[in-house]
Amino acid sequence: MTNILLKSGESYAKIESLGAYLSELRLGTFDILKKSNDGVQTHGGCAILIPFANRIRNASYVWEGKEYNLERDSDGNAIHGLCRNIDWNVEGINESSAILSCTLANKGYPAKLLLRANFILLPMQLKITFTVKNIDEASAPLVIGLHPYFLYSGEWNICGSGYVKRLNVVDDYFPDGTFSDIEIKELNSSTGAIIDSCFFMGPNRAIWLGDHTVQIEGDKFPYFQLYNGKYSEGKSVAFEPMTGAPDAFNNKIGLEVLEPHKYVKFSVSLVCSIP
Repeated sequence: MTNILLKSGESYAKIESLGAYLSELRLGTFDILKKSNDGVQTHGGCAILIPFANRIRNASYVWEGKEYNLERDSDGNAIHGLCRNIDWNVEGINESSAILSCTLANKGYPAKLLLRANFILLPMQLKITFTVKNIDEASAPLVIGLHPYFLYSGEWNICGSGYVKRLNVVDDYFPDGTFSDIEIKELNSSTGAIIDSCFFMGPNRAIWLGDHTVQIEGDKFPYFQLYNGKYSEGKSVAFEPMTGAPDAFNNKIGLEVLEPHKYVKFSVSLVCSIP
C-alpha cells in the first residue's frame, strides 16, 4: 500500500492506494473528515464505493438472466462495493493531484472494469473524477458512491435549494420504489434522531457543519445516504453522494448500464466555504 499526501496552500489530502481511500482531508483551516478509529474504511474518512453503493439485498441479484452472488456482510447483505480491498496503481502524482487506477474482476460481477480516479486538490476544494470502462464482452450494472464522514462543531444541517424526497424502504434498508416529500429543515442534528436513510435531492446540496459549509457538487449524484449512527461517534455525520439507490442492482433505481467496451465519467467536488 502507498500513502499519498496532496497539498495546496493550507489544505492537504491523504490518500491510501488500498481502495483509493481518502483517509484525511483538510480544506483551509478546517479538518473535514473524521478519521477511522478501527481501520475500517467505511467507519471514517471517505471510502470509494464501486460498482455499487450501500447494500445489495441478500447479496444476490439477477443480471441478463443469470444470478450472481456477492460476499455477505454480517447482516446477510452485500455492502459498499468491491474495490475497497484492491491496491490501486498510482499512475501519476504531483504536489496537488494524483491519478490512481485498478482492474476490478469479481466472480459476483458480470464484467471486468478498468477504474480510474483523479484527485485534484485546490485551496478550498477537492475534486474527484472517476472514469469507469467496461473492458469485457458483457454489459454490467453500475452505481458509484462516496462515504465521507464530515466532522461538525456543535451542530449540522443539510441545506440547499429545491426539493428533497426520502426513499421509502422495506426491512430498514431497501427502497420499495416509492418516495415521500420532506422538508429540508427536517435533516439536522437538533432532532436527536438516529438516521440511516436514502434521499433524492436536486443538484444544490450542502451540509452546514457548525462553523463552515461543505458543498457537494456533481450533477450525476442525485441520491445520498445520511447516517449519524454508531460509527459517526457523535462528532460527525456521513453524507454519502451516490449515482443510484441502495440495492439498485435489484430495484434498478438510478442504475447505470455499462455496455461492453464503453466508459462513463463521474465527477464530484467537496467545496468548503465560510458563510
